[in-house]
Amino acid sequence: MSNIQRIHFVAVQLVLLLLLLFKFSEDTLLICIGMECTLLTVRTAHLIKDRLFPGAVWLRRTVYFLPYLLFYFVYHPDSALKTNHALVWIIVSLLLGTLLLLLRKRELTTIYNREFITYFSPMDCKNACLESYSSLGSAILQELFFKGFILSLLLPVINPLLAVVLTGFFFTEEHILHYRAKNSFEIKDYLLQFLMSIISGLIYWQSASLFIGSISHIVFNLSLVVNYWYRVWIHHSIRGEMA
Repeated sequence: MSNIQRIHFVAVQLVLLLLLLFKFSEDTLLICIGMECTLLTVRTAHLIKDRLFPGAVWLRRTVYFLPYLLFYFVYHPDSALKTNHALVWIIVSLLLGTLLLLLRKRELTTIYNREFITYFSPMDCKNACLESYSSLGSAILQELFFKGFILSLLLPVINPLLAVVLTGFFFTEEHILHYRAKNSFEIKDYLLQFLMSIISGLIYWQSASLFIGSISHIVFNLSLVVNYWYRVWIHHSIRGEMA
């Protein structure tokens, strides 16, 4: 764990402790347990090494999803919210996803550049499937956990705006504290994630639809999935040209 991650870890623990002290209930206790299990998973799942056995890499990627699945499907509340103006919020969520892509235009332009891709390690269909599974799985299941579980439990307990901000904080901190983020901390990336989470949380709160609130995250991650398969096609084309 890097020094920056240690600071963020302490910050998360303090926020969870304050939540319990000022709003103690079965629901807030579940939120704390859920966050601790999630943080433990993103910190330790890397111990499942690829060389342990065939398919270990798929198991490791799946282990990351387990806390999301457990706490959403076992403990998520029955939402008392009713979906309002669904079409409007779908459009807003799509626009948000598009805006986030535009904000990452420079990075996306680079990873979609054919000449730049030739310097990457070749991407085959097997690896593209694995990365697509991780990207789409994390987008969908993180939304279930952070909105369907945490935000849904917080909304009846504290001010809705504070609940949205707090959920965005937890979402961003989970990414910062991930083992793979140890040597790749970029504050602008996490600020963007925090912004995305807050706006999509507001959309979920107003639309009362988990699907609508998740669209922007899925759109964002889809840009990565498309890139994986684009790389497969590029490297396949290069091999064909060299044959």
